[in-house]
Amino acid sequence: MKKFLIGLLAASIVALTAMTAGCGSNPPDEEIVLESQSGESVYRSKDSLFSYTLTENNEAILVGYAGEAANVVINRIDGNQKVIAIAESAFAGNTKLKTVEIASHIQIIGEGAFTACTALETVNIRSGSELKTISGGAFAGCKALKSINLPVSLKKIGEDAFLDCHQLKIDLEKLTSLEKVGNYAFSYCGIQNTDAFTVVLPEKLSEIGHGAFYGCDHIKGFEVSANNAAFSAKEGILYSKDGTTLVLYPPAADETETYTVSSDVRVIAGSAFAGATLKNVIVSEGVTEIGGSAFYNAYNLETIVLPDTLTSIGSYAFLDCGKLKEANIPENTALGAFIFRNCVSLTNVTLPQNMKEIPEGLFDSCSAMEQITLPSDLESIGQFAFNYCLKLKELQIPETVTAIGAYAFRNCAVLEEIDVSHAKTIGDFAFQNCKALKTADISGISEIPAYMFQNCTVLSDLSFSDQITSIGNYAFFACDYLQSFSIPETVTSIGAYAFAKCSALSEMTIPASVTDLGAAAFYASGVKTVVIDAEITTIPCSLFDSCGKLSSLILPSTIEVIETGAFAQCVLLEEIPLQNPVKHVAASAFMGCRELTTLIIGTEDTEIGAGTFYGCEALTNVVIPEGITHIGTSAFGDCVFLTSVTLPSTLKTIDAGAFISCAKLTEIQIPDSVFSIGDNVFASCTKLATIEIPDSVIYVGSNVFAGTSWLKAKAGEEFIVVGDGVLVQYNGNAKNIVIPNTVKRIPAYRFASLKTEPESFTIPASVEYIAKEAFAALVSSTNSSGESVNSYRIRYTTIFGEKGSYAETFANHEYYTFKATN
Repeated sequence: MKKFLIGLLAASIVALTAMTAGCGSNPPDEEIVLESQSGESVYRSKDSLFSYTLTENNEAILVGYAGEAANVVINRIDGNQKVIAIAESAFAGNTKLKTVEIASHIQIIGEGAFTACTALETVNIRSGSELKTISGGAFAGCKALKSINLPVSLKKIGEDAFLDCHQLKIDLEKLTSLEKVGNYAFSYCGIQNTDAFTVVLPEKLSEIGHGAFYGCDHIKGFEVSANNAAFSAKEGILYSKDGTTLVLYPPAADETETYTVSSDVRVIAGSAFAGATLKNVIVSEGVTEIGGSAFYNAYNLETIVLPDTLTSIGSYAFLDCGKLKEANIPENTALGAFIFRNCVSLTNVTLPQNMKEIPEGLFDSCSAMEQITLPSDLESIGQFAFNYCLKLKELQIPETVTAIGAYAFRNCAVLEEIDVSHAKTIGDFAFQNCKALKTADISGISEIPAYMFQNCTVLSDLSFSDQITSIGNYAFFACDYLQSFSIPETVTSIGAYAFAKCSALSEMTIPASVTDLGAAAFYASGVKTVVIDAEITTIPCSLFDSCGKLSSLILPSTIEVIETGAFAQCVLLEEIPLQNPVKHVAASAFMGCRELTTLIIGTEDTEIGAGTFYGCEALTNVVIPEGITHIGTSAFGDCVFLTSVTLPSTLKTIDAGAFISCAKLTEIQIPDSVFSIGDNVFASCTKLATIEIPDSVIYVGSNVFAGTSWLKAKAGEEFIVVGDGVLVQYNGNAKNIVIPNTVKRIPAYRFASLKTEPESFTIPASVEYIAKEAFAALVSSTNSSGESVNSYRIRYTTIFGEKGSYAETFANHEYYTFKATN
């Protein structure tokens, strides 16, 4: 059960808590159907439509409704316990409900109680109502709601309470007890099927939340009760009582394109003009403060005149003002975060000359801005400050700037040069995706942060300190024109993918100072020659993966481990110059190293991982050392010049495709330690003619010998059986298939592609194992894209076998009919 916490907003504020087994009041006759995590008992009405809990006073809190009626009355449970509260989400998402009648004794409507009841049109609250609170989101998303008679007892309307009730006209005039309207409480109300209307605020209302009427574009004005101590109205505009704060400008006000804020106003409150249709606004002298989101989404606003008396502009003040072209910010004005975010037409901004900081996100996504003059004494540039300023081509950073935040210039797509040499700290992603950036000076920082120049594809002229200590993850990822980077001997850490995809980078020396080398640091880069002086013990995952030009490599004597994909696709690398044997080689370590001639296996390894030597075409003779118990999937696949393989006596399993497409392999002797051979292990080994399979093998996968000379030579055999009676292939075409007693094991799909549909299978007593899909049929079909798709279906067939045999046990399910032969 969803948690529900309510309080009675009466004079004494009596808490409503759930009744547990130890309470003294009498529970209803119905059985408890659920116990919540907090231990409270949940009951159902006799018709099982309503679920509820009980207070200590044996009054009901409605927690759920399971019916589909269009009209619901909420009053008493089975005519007994009166409902005093509707709990959180009790009717949420009910798309059948059209009308609700709420009894007068209900005091609280909980959070999201009727949210997304998209068919709900009418809510009738009975006269004499004691309703005090409509909680957050109670009717949010009730887009068909046209009528709700809010009672005079109502004190609080929670945030989002009527959000997106598009057909609901807002009427608060008679709510003489109303004290608070929460954030976005009536946002987007009355935008359909309603004429322009005036909102009248009652006398006790003292708190209106942020965006309470945002998007209500049919509100033409506000009126305020004469006895209201918090608010006043003039010409339909809502002010504070003394008129010094402009609280809300009505979205549908009959106004010219230009509006001048009254000279009596000192503060423009947050969201005051949010969504307004005004084209020009003049803020009169005397105004000192513009609140957060004050002009949010004032989508027609082109000009704003700000007074010299202004001292602060709140965060997001002009967010999404898509037509705003210019702004002159007076001296001594403190600025919040993301003030001009997504002002896509903004081209001219004058900043206070005495400002010390460009706030976070100040010009984020100002995609039309081409240039701006920064104050000469500026000290810091906040994160996201110029993020996505797509046309910002040049920018002079004052020498006084010592700090630049993360993402500050990310996606400045035409910025060609940046000099931040005096900055001591620069955040992550600072210049990410600056695809036109050619020259950068970052010589003042001691650490190159993560993602700093990621995807700066034409960066070629870079100045940095010879005292840097670290290079962050993806710092130079895909810097295609970066031809050289000399890592200073002060660097101790190089992050993952730091120089990945730097296609012009040809030489690299990793100094002895480095103790932490990240995965894939040089992935798909253009390095030809690499010297690692660092005494590292591990070649990290994918360190040189896809370095197709790497041909010269010097490694330290300390290497003990080669991680996954470390040298994958290094197609020119002929040898791995190890000075000592390594302890471990991980999967795919040398995948695609076409010129590699030497087998490298860790001294402590017990398996050769998947794809470790896949595509190593220069390997010709392989002797796998003793101690190896497992050969992984495709471990030696596509080693097209491999002519001989010696397997160790310790080997137990060979995984799928381990030697697939080794076209020159002529013979293989599998040691009697092996018990499992996976799918396609020797498939397409076209010259493989001699195969010795010991009796220890109890499993052989599908298509293990497909395309081999060995299998072709056995085409005349009806049943091909290897190892400990494992059926490999059936070459016959009988309608009634009789399996010989040489067979002990029948793996999956052994009869999948028969030309004649079989009617029965006779299984001898020698058979000990049959896979579920042993007799499945291959089915070809065409998908919606016209592509051929293969699948399998179980055949419904007759199984003949001895009574009490494994054949009878196997046939004991819905697919088969069993008939005893004895």
